[in-house]
Amino acid sequence: MWAYRLTEPLLLERIEIDEPEGPAAGEVVVDFGVGGICGSDLPKYVTGRSHSDRDCGGPGWPLHELTGTVVASGDDHFRAGDPVIGAVPEALGLRQRCRLPVDRVVRRPAAVSSEHAVMIQPLATVLYAVDRLGDVSGRTAAVLGLGSIGLLFAAVLADRGATVVGVDPVDRSNRAEPYGVSTLITERAENWAARLGPADRVDICIEAVGHQTTTLPAALDAVAPHGTVYAFGVPDDESYPLPFRSFFDKYASLLTGVTRDWTGALTASALQLVEHPEWADGYITHRFGIDEAQTAYRTALRQEPGRVKVVIEA
Repeated sequence: MWAYRLTEPLLLERIEIDEPEGPAAGEVVVDFGVGGICGSDLPKYVTGRSHSDRDCGGPGWPLHELTGTVVASGDDHFRAGDPVIGAVPEALGLRQRCRLPVDRVVRRPAAVSSEHAVMIQPLATVLYAVDRLGDVSGRTAAVLGLGSIGLLFAAVLADRGATVVGVDPVDRSNRAEPYGVSTLITERAENWAARLGPADRVDICIEAVGHQTTTLPAALDAVAPHGTVYAFGVPDDESYPLPFRSFFDKYASLLTGVTRDWTGALTASALQLVEHPEWADGYITHRFGIDEAQTAYRTALRQEPGRVKVVIEA
């Protein structure tokens, strides 16, 4: 079967590998349908290195957002032919078929197309994070970074009653309003945070960029006393210089972490997308066939106003 291997930084090559073994109990084998390129995949593509023990490289790496069809099942809850959405372990999803534990797979709702269903995995991570914030109704929330994850944060926060400020140096004016952003700031987060007065600071600040060390300090600066910062963007660096004393004096809270309950998060996400089909409008901006994987990743690297989600279709 086909798979892609990152043979060196910025170079994906299509290769042939053996078919996966039949699924063990509690596993399914899924045929690739549509894969979404996540911002967390891109530093791996650029450097050829993993920044986490959650993945280890190899054929199919780096891609974890997957929709497809079950071709073999080792669990009574799934059978061959079921359309599913999965979060691929170790980010080994860029291959024709892969084995997934059933606690990282849910059925695709009939009301959601196979293409739009690729949103369910990233939306699941956002819902899991926002749930940890508690009641956000009536609060002001800033989202730093309005890429494919940041826009979903904005949509969920606004849907739950928050007033959303979106901050991104890339002009997102063609996407911000449909995703619930009431105030759009087109500049670097650290510049925006540096000019905030006490009355301008926010109750919640979501750092949705990651992979560098400047936006998290900006988030800590931007939050008001007794506020909360959620460091969602994946850290590539072990240590961050932080304005800790001023953050400490605010009695503020810092949340971090990744999704732990995939079954619950994916299930909730699928239901949320059925309830809000408008979130899929304009979310996927670039589509490539499986033979164009290299072009797809290079496109996902471009920081430009018209790009949100890049997907690869079998």
